[in-house]
Amino acid sequence: RAVPAALALGLLLSFAPGVLRAASKGDKALQEDKALADRYKKWADEVKYILTEEEKDTFKKLTTDEERDKFIDNFWNRRDPDSRTTENEYKEEYYRRIQYANDHFASAIPGWKTDRGRVYIVFGPPDDIENHPSGGTIRREAYQGGGLTQSYPYQVWHYRRVPWMDGPVEIEFVDKSYSGNYTMVMDPSEKDALQYTPAVGML
Repeated sequence: RAVPAALALGLLLSFAPGVLRAASKGDKALQEDKALADRYKKWADEVKYILTEEEKDTFKKLTTDEERDKFIDNFWNRRDPDSRTTENEYKEEYYRRIQYANDHFASAIPGWKTDRGRVYIVFGPPDDIENHPSGGTIRREAYQGGGLTQSYPYQVWHYRRVPWMDGPVEIEFVDKSYSGNYTMVMDPSEKDALQYTPAVGML
């Protein structure tokens, strides 16, 4: 037999508070699960500059939060330069560099996600910075036609030594958009603001 409409409405109203509480509790659990998932995703994103491919693959295959927490602890413990101390100097320095990058290199994106931020986090502070915030007059190489030209704002970071490389290293960053977002370039001619302007700067 079908339940009369009036009775169905009465039953719904009588159980409504409990149903609503259960739904609310379910939504809260989902939100908590999402927040937890976001926490692990945020961690993996933050350490992507030092996370090896093997570690990344292993982390993706973990199925429980307990496994993920244990993985994260082991990740930092493997990099701890002195296990005899309560502090993990490597971890503290890594997050200090992220904060520094956010404070000094942010533009339209967070500082730690910029090219300068990435280099700073991985290699640390440069030994010297050649800074040209307004660009300026530069000389083109002979193979580029020689002569003088104008540059975009640019910086050259000098490292006496960096991991995995022998000898000094120079890394050049150019702000082609004049927005404060300096991108790493492989060819120094990329800082030439008039590179594609015909006859400009030619001898």
